[in-house]
Parts: sequence; structure tokens; C-alpha cells
Amino acid sequence: MEIKPFVLPAGVEFSEDEKKGLNALGDYIKGQFEEMVAGIKSQNEIVEAVKEEFGKLGLSPAKIEKLEGALKAQGVEIATMKKGAPKQEGHKTLVAAMEEVLESEEFAAAYKDMRNGRGRVSTGEFALKLDTSAVTNEDPNRTVLTTKIYADASPRNAFVQLFTRINVPDDKNRIMYNDASYTDGTGYAEEMTKHTNTDTATLTGKYRELAKLGSVLPFSAESAEDFGYFLAWAQTKAQQGIAAKLDSLLWDGDGVDASKPKHIYGLKTSGVTAFNATTAGVAASVSAPNIADLILAMKTQAKVETNDSMAPNYVLMNYAAEFKMRTLKNTLGDYITVLPNGALSVHGMTIIPTPKLSASELVVLDSTTLQLHDKRNITMEIERVPETDSYRLWLWYRGQALVTRPDMKANIYVADINTALAAIEKATAGPTE
Repeated sequence: MEIKPFVLPAGVEFSEDEKKGLNALGDYIKGQFEEMVAGIKSQNEIVEAVKEEFGKLGLSPAKIEKLEGALKAQGVEIATMKKGAPKQEGHKTLVAAMEEVLESEEFAAAYKDMRNGRGRVSTGEFALKLDTSAVTNEDPNRTVLTTKIYADASPRNAFVQLFTRINVPDDKNRIMYNDASYTDGTGYAEEMTKHTNTDTATLTGKYRELAKLGSVLPFSAESAEDFGYFLAWAQTKAQQGIAAKLDSLLWDGDGVDASKPKHIYGLKTSGVTAFNATTAGVAASVSAPNIADLILAMKTQAKVETNDSMAPNYVLMNYAAEFKMRTLKNTLGDYITVLPNGALSVHGMTIIPTPKLSASELVVLDSTTLQLHDKRNITMEIERVPETDSYRLWLWYRGQALVTRPDMKANIYVADINTALAAIEKATAGPTE
């Protein structure tokens, strides 16, 4: 396996001389880890040996402690990647058994006869003496060792991939944007008469604060040394966890200017417009409407409110609503929403099912309106805690979502599907006398 170069820990300032000294130790550190992979040295022996070299550079105790944490973190990674089980006393591996045969006096004599032209090797049998543990990963109980972890899956992201990512520049801690309006006053003008058809324009500078998310995973040195594969899995779950939290907040975050300006501004409260059948011009217009009809009505409202300058391209709904979509049929019994490749699309919009919406909710989005400003994307840092012989894996995200006031009109939200269906349903004519 390939041993990666040692990387200096983030957040620690080293002088140029210190960096040169540490870089000069690169081959030495790599050689130490190669000895760990070969089983010559333990991780603790390597850390102590390299720490001694750090001390020779005249580094402060605080910097040596940070370097030690980075060393142990790399050791955990290497131990996780290392393949093969340790050899167990009292049992022979296949390689060891073959070596025993090849080094035996009987095999050597037979091979010598063949080399000297005395015929082929005799018909004597050279048996490989293996016990069952060698075939079953050297476990006396005949169970195959596995490092696969079985656990509940992390929630799938539904929103973050729809957003346009924008980096917040250095030395900036707010998202600045301009909210403008224009009123056209064009009218008739009389010959030789001064008209008063005045246009008006306004511009308001606005901003949003950045939100910050964080989580921490504490783990012991023993778990790092004895269960590296479990620790690697837990670290991956930690990354997925903070990513899933960000995705959820992009939908239902409670950011608001007055009281929670440093929370994520979720689409549900700060990025959509409520469905209104009258605004869309489709009230009481459809006989026995279904959910596909409602989605078309929502798209119609978006086009009306944006003067046909925008149109939703995604529909997000709960799995229960998606099921209803997939079961829609025409009068011949043919399914009408499922594409030949199995994907689900309706009225030119891709459907994304997610449990982050309730069974009664529905939203159509124009992805070009969605902005996610990243000051610091998801980052990780491992901290050594010497007083408890443990570590902490810290994870952070800093950024903010934004949908401007005009763009909100392209994103239409339904809080209750049944209520919205009733709003577009055409009244049934009563019996005539």
C-alpha cells in the first residue's frame, strides 16, 4: 500500500526554519510508517520515535502536541487501509506452509536430482500441512473476519445539489445584494404638449449574515489503535451528518433578519411563494384534478408572477406523493408520468422524492434562483486530547442561503395538497329539473 507524505496540521503557524526541518523529516516519517505496515513497529513506537525527532528541532511543546495528533491520525488511516489479518500463533498460513515444504531436505534432494539430469522429481508427495484456521482467516471458530459495518443509512441530500455555490471572498462576512424595482409610466403624449409619463426606479442594498454549523466526534486512542475500520466508518458518518443537517436546513432553516440572522434561511420560509389558484388564473378550472394537474397549476403561477421570465425545473415531494404520481394512468390504463428509463418527470420538471417534505407538502423550484454562499465548506480537524489519551474530530461549515425577493416568485409551495386540489377543481354541475 502507498504511504502518503506527512501533512502538517492545519491551524498551526510554523516558521520557515521549522517548516524546512519538518519537511526534511518527510522520508524518515514515511519509513517509520512503512515499518508499521510491515509489522516491525507498532503505531505507538513510531509516534514516540518521531516525537523525539520533533524535539530535536527545538519546537514548542504545544506544536509538538499538534504534530503528535496529526501523526496518530495518519497512523489510524494507514491502519484502516492495511489489508490482511495478523498471524495467529499455532496456525500456519498458506505461504508459511509452502515455505516449509520448499525448505525441507526431501524437496531439496528431489530438486537436486532433477537439476542433475537424474530424471523427474520422484513421485513422493509433498503435502502442505494446513489446519482449518488457515482457510478461514485463522479463526479457530471458523468465522471469516469482516470489517464491513452494517448500520442505518444517512439521509440522502435533496436540496444542496440544486443550489449554485458561490464563494464568499476573504475578509468578508456578509452576503451583499441589491433589491431593485422599476415602474413603467409610459402613456400617450399630445402634440406640442409636455407629458408627465414618469418612470420610477428604486434600489435598496441588503445583506445577510453567515451561519455556522459544527459537530464533534470524540474517540479514544484505543479505538484508533484496535478498531481502525470502525473509526474510519464513524468519521465518514460524521461528515455525512453535517452535510445532511445543512441539506435539511436549506429547506426548513429558521433564519430571519430580526431575531436569527446567523441561522440558515430555509426555502420554506424565505425562498418560496405560497400557491394561489386565483393568482395563477386556474381556480375552479379542472375536472377531477390529480397531483400532476396541481403541479402544472403551480408552474403556471410561477410563469405568471415572473412575467414568463422563469420556470420551475424541479418538483420535490414526499415518497407518498411520488407513489401517487407513479400510479397515474390514462383512460387506457397506461402510466403517464414514468419515462422509459424509469425516471419520473412531469411537465418538463424532474421529480425528487425526499422525506424532508411531509406527505401533504409539495414545492416546485427554479434551480437558477437558488444561491448557497460558502465562506468555509465542510472542513475537518483532528485534535489530540493528551490528558484523556483521546482525540476529537471537529467538523465545521460556514455559509448562507439566498433567494432574492423577485426570484421567490418562481418557486411555488403547497402546504396541503388536498386543499390545493380543491382550489383548482371545477364545480360539478347539479342535476337539472
